[in-house]
Formats: sequence, structure tokens, C-alpha cells
Amino acid sequence: MVLITANKSLRLLLMNYVGRVSPADLVSVREDLKAMLADLPPGFRLLADLTQLEFMDPDCAAEMGLAMDMFDERGVSLI
Repeated sequence: MVLITANKSLRLLLMNYVGRVSPADLVSVREDLKAMLADLPPGFRLLADLTQLEFMDPDCAAEMGLAMDMFDERGVSLI
């Protein structure tokens, strides 16, 4: 499971990866991620919380690459 939270005033996007993450989990949050990124100003920061991650399927790499491209396009300043 992937949980995404954004705080516009802190210019922060928080992504929590929980349990076993599959490509389908990443695809299921893609539209939410796009919407949250649209609300954040350039220069936002990304915090990826992996403390509850048990396993990420290697097939997630392609979807993670798409997310990284979105972060870059929106002007992420710190990951």
C-alpha cells in the first residue's frame, strides 16, 4: 500500500510505503499523486517513508520512474 499526503504550506509531499508494494499499488495512486503535485509550488520537498515497507516488487521500477519524472517536472528541490 502507498499513502500520499501533501502539505502546501510546508511545501512537503509525504509518501508512505506500507507492507508489500506492487506495481498495481503505485498505479492506483498515480492520479492522486498528480493532483497533489499540481497543488504544490516548485521547490517542494519529498519525504519517502519506508519504515513500514516489507517488500517492493522489482516490477515497480517502471512506475517509480514515472513518479520521479513527475517530481522533476513539478520542480522538486529535495528528496
